[in-house]
Amino acid sequence: MRIANKHDYKLAIPAKGENFIVLEKGKYSITGNICGSSYEQIKDLNKGICLTLRQL
Repeated sequence: MRIANKHDYKLAIPAKGENFIVLEKGKYSITGNICGSSYEQIKDLNKGICLTLRQL
């Protein structure tokens, strides 16, 4: 996963695994390739959230 705003973060997520990162408030572009599917989202983080991605 790539998480970008003023800073650029790369978060490795192993197959059938999980990982986490703590971010400051702000607007982030989140992109990545999850289980062979592309994921792209813009999130405005102004409170604590837990983002869960899984294959259906």
